[in-house]
Amino acid sequence: MPFFRIKNAYEYCTENKGRLLLIILLILLLDYVNNNINVTKAKFLLSALAYLSTISVMGYGLLITRDVINNGKHLPRINVNEIVSLGVKGVIISFIYHCIQVSILSLIAWRLHFPQFELQEFFLNIPKTIKLFKFHNTLDACLFIILCFIIVYVTSFFIEIALAVLADGGNLKDALNFGFLKKVIDKIGWINYIKGYTKIILSIVLLSYLKYGIHLSIIPNYIFDLITGLLIFIIQYRGIALAYNVVKDK
Repeated sequence: MPFFRIKNAYEYCTENKGRLLLIILLILLLDYVNNNINVTKAKFLLSALAYLSTISVMGYGLLITRDVINNGKHLPRINVNEIVSLGVKGVIISFIYHCIQVSILSLIAWRLHFPQFELQEFFLNIPKTIKLFKFHNTLDACLFIILCFIIVYVTSFFIEIALAVLADGGNLKDALNFGFLKKVIDKIGWINYIKGYTKIILSIVLLSYLKYGIHLSIIPNYIFDLITGLLIFIIQYRGIALAYNVVKDK
């Protein structure tokens, strides 16, 4: 099933090759500017660029979500006003939900005497994770892993549907209202949403292991990372729209 979602994401990307090329060029330009700014002389500019990049990525991602909700079949055109509006709102929502996530994870780490950690490192850098558990008993280590997985899964579960609600109506209040989100998931069906969301997670995890764990000699690492990163991006924002479409149909 993850391979099926990856295949569909690839087809969605390549349906409009001209727009795909434009997106790739913008990514390369942003990456070039980001890597060629003198940090010591342009800290403010670097920070502004980082915020602009975050807003732009979130905004265009939600534009994809809105496009797929409305039965779009290829990458949407770049609309600066919509990208900025959706991006700012999306960043606010993600920040609030991630603050909840990080607070709970930090509390769990403190209670079980584990150091602070990066989620990406925790799940993708297996040797480092194993080393982290060296001075903890097996029960605490297993409990820590299970609780972290549950918290990340549940909070991300609501973040995704909140972003879909935002993309569809652009309403911050609804996207932060757990009661409203519950009603949306009720319409989708909890089992259906869990299945759809889990498929998104599995697809992203598979591509993430390819992106961070495998380097192919036949493809330059930078190009391979760009391709896998773009597919991860499309799968996430397209996937939540596909799940949300059940609500639109009803």
